[in-house]
Amino acid sequence: MYLGYKDEKIKFYTEQPLDTTLYGIDRIEETDKEYVLDGEQYILKDEAWEEKQAQKEAERIAHLSLTRGDVLRGLLLAKGVTKEQISQMIEAMPTSSQEQIVVKELAKIDFEDALNFYRGVPLIDTIGLQLGFTKEQLDEFFDTNDYRYLTNCTITINPTPAEAVVTINGVKQMSITVPYGSEVYYIVTAEGYKEQSGTVIVVESETFGVVLEEVENENTADTAE
Repeated sequence: MYLGYKDEKIKFYTEQPLDTTLYGIDRIEETDKEYVLDGEQYILKDEAWEEKQAQKEAERIAHLSLTRGDVLRGLLLAKGVTKEQISQMIEAMPTSSQEQIVVKELAKIDFEDALNFYRGVPLIDTIGLQLGFTKEQLDEFFDTNDYRYLTNCTITINPTPAEAVVTINGVKQMSITVPYGSEVYYIVTAEGYKEQSGTVIVVESETFGVVLEEVENENTADTAE
């Protein structure tokens, strides 16, 4: 790859060196590193850049919001949790220290008085943890307003032959329960059969069969001839 500099800024990042006169480039530099476009110039895609992007994404997620109705409907559809039950969960928060008292009062204000719920409000993580949601599930829910991201689905693989070994997400198992929208990778193997593998994006609980194809050995091939 080649970098094209203009006024000490990297304006081009190309597989082949560009004509300096045609493109108004001050100088060209060869590189084996990866660069990304940031505004009007390219910058090195290094650890600092990765951290910057992660921080920007975290800030974006924290500012996501849903209406009070969106959140309450989502929790009811995903877990069958009512508004009254959430109030009880907040009321049951500990108050053995002044800090805990303040946290509880803030949670009550956030839940009872807010017209919109923001992802970055601590109450969301507190309630989410008690209901068994992961951070990623809550992020997806606030990003899409789709309550299904708060649910889990079970994928089961029935192999043929029955003695075949099923490996799902690196673990020998025939069934796995994962959050909605997760990617599941499976491998099915058996002696004398061709290995079969695949990837499934989980959007519902499902059982499906995987039929392995027998490996044709030389003796079988000779007999056929």
